[in-house]
Amino acid sequence: MFRRLANRVIDAIASAASSLNSRAIQELAAMGFLEAEVRYALRVNKGNKAQAAEWLLIHGSPVGTADAELQRAIQASLLAENNQSSKSRQRIK
Repeated sequence: MFRRLANRVIDAIASAASSLNSRAIQELAAMGFLEAEVRYALRVNKGNKAQAAEWLLIHGSPVGTADAELQRAIQASLLAENNQSSKSRQRIK
């Protein structure tokens, strides 16, 4: 009997913590941080949203995903530009 009650209490606490955590993730992601960065910052700061936001502002992108995405976007842009210029050169010949 007490075990079931304890399990219900634990489930309720986990559910509440999960919803608070997902809310913090959404709010910090709305500030422009990537979700992976936000999750990392929250984990480092034991779920404290204010400390996680401060950590993100100070440390930038600890996961490296923002840099990787930026590099992919630049490479795609350069590739598209090179393809366009080579097509233009072929038309001129």
